Amino acid sequence: MSNKNKIEKLKQHIKECEEVLEKENPSECWEQIDLMRELYRKTYDEKFKISYPTTLGEFGFRNPLKHDYGMIESLKKMIERMEIYLAELEDESEKIKENKSSINIENKLDNSNTNTANATISQNITIEQTLEELKKIPEDILDEKQKDEIENLLFTIETLKEKDKPKAKEKIFSILKYLSDKSIDGFITLLPYLGQVAGVIGK
Repeated sequence: MSNKNKIEKLKQHIKECEEVLEKENPSECWEQIDLMRELYRKTYDEKFKISYPTTLGEFGFRNPLKHDYGMIESLKKMIERMEIYLAELEDESEKIKENKSSINIENKLDNSNTNTANATISQNITIEQTLEELKKIPEDILDEKQKDEIENLLFTIETLKEKDKPKAKEKIFSILKYLSDKSIDGFITLLPYLGQVAGVIGK
């Protein structure tokens, strides 16, 4: 099961547990805990397991007191542990997404190097032209502060592209990553110029 499916299923089960908890019925709380233990098995023992009210059974084994009101608190604790596990899964999923995004950006930049290698010979896209196009992007997509940040990065790239190519490439990745998260319009606007610079850096 993928992380996405695990997250959705866990959210569903947390919601079900919370609905049972709201009834404040000890027996139902115990049954819900037992159900989660059965559904998650190994994960339950590692992540959710809680100690709840017990009594010494007929053969000396400890059994839960299904009708003890402590079961309500036990379910509450289990929900908290389920939420912690959910947060761990979401963090892991976010890291995977960031890694994929980084790979996509690198691929786009590599493709841009190839596609613009010949174009830059006959066409020179200036930073001034790029900034003019940047200003045309509506405020609700990129506000003034964001445009200023991008402008500063562009001037830094312009300065570094001949002096320090590795740093210039790093700044290009920063802009592409930033825009891929915030604005496809900005991404499209700056890509020709950044692709051109990438072609210079790659030589």
